[in-house]
Amino acid sequence: MSSRGFSVELQALRGIAALIVLVAHCASAVALPGGIGPFRFILNSGGAVVFFFVLSGFVLGLSLRSKPTTPENTVSYFVRRGFRIYPALILATLVGTLVCNHLALRADMSFGSEWLHIFYQQPIDGSKFVQAAAGFSAKANPPAWSIFVELICSLILPLLVFTARGTISAIAWGVALTSVSFLVGPHTVYAVAVYPLHFFAGATIPLWGPALAHAVTRVGRWATPAVLLLCGFAFFTARPGFLHALGHHHPLTAFVEMMVTVPVIALIYYGDKGIAALRAPAFASLGDISYSLYLLHFPIMVALLALASATFGAAAIAQAPIFATLALIGATTAVSIPASALAYAVVEKPFIAVGRQASGWLSPIVTQTLALAGLAPRRAD
Repeated sequence: MSSRGFSVELQALRGIAALIVLVAHCASAVALPGGIGPFRFILNSGGAVVFFFVLSGFVLGLSLRSKPTTPENTVSYFVRRGFRIYPALILATLVGTLVCNHLALRADMSFGSEWLHIFYQQPIDGSKFVQAAAGFSAKANPPAWSIFVELICSLILPLLVFTARGTISAIAWGVALTSVSFLVGPHTVYAVAVYPLHFFAGATIPLWGPALAHAVTRVGRWATPAVLLLCGFAFFTARPGFLHALGHHHPLTAFVEMMVTVPVIALIYYGDKGIAALRAPAFASLGDISYSLYLLHFPIMVALLALASATFGAAAIAQAPIFATLALIGATTAVSIPASALAYAVVEKPFIAVGRQASGWLSPIVTQTLALAGLAPRRAD
């Protein structure tokens, strides 16, 4: 529920999604008999990332729709987006590079799963660091593949929002992006073309979300919780269940998760009651640090594995994989949350404020420069 353009519940869900990714990665790191097995039904990390994409589209779409469509406002959007994404990404890239070069490559990780051995197999040199810090590579920090998707989709979202003001244009874009997702998406870098549909779906929620929330509320007090529970059940069972064999970036899996995510966002944001439990201070704080938590937990997890290997020995860890996994989940959570809170306070918040200030003075300069170059209309005095 939101009356001021901000939803504590949705922010809390973002934090819970980041925590799901953390736990899923920890549960997948040590070689377990039979893998994570039935736990995959509560550790839908791929679905959590789809939720991030849809929610980002919704939040960015709200921001874009709240202001006139002008070159100055568009430049302001890009400036603020850059200051929101890059500072924490650069910090996480630095942490990941240090962990890779000075811990992971020197540690005996023979107890690790096949999934873990995909990452940190080569040193991160200067060129790879720059690519990762720019958001074009996930070599220094594997979860950063989704930041590449965020950057590309953030770049094209203004065009989608500004040209999809009505029902017909929104449907046309939806059909076009769905076609791109299924036909082209899996063959692109980091499957980036799978996901513009998800950002766009989130950005269209303001067009139909209030009507959906009103219609569900009119059915009865039980209707909203029932829809939320049904969507939650589908979200946590589709990918690990009947879609499990399709793979991580399959467009059908992401499409199903998108279809159950968008009504949840609409009902929580535009509904009358919201979810009171998600407004607890702990969940709100978790939502605040979710971006840093998502970026920092992986190198922290690998660092803890390297230190554990040096302390206890790889053989000892391999002999007690379940205990090691539970200990890893607890230790990674215990370290990542305060580290992310510090990163949020010292890096994210200050640069978000700088981004707001920079957009205020930089946008007119860029707009006037484009106008002089004939690439944007001149502003009437």
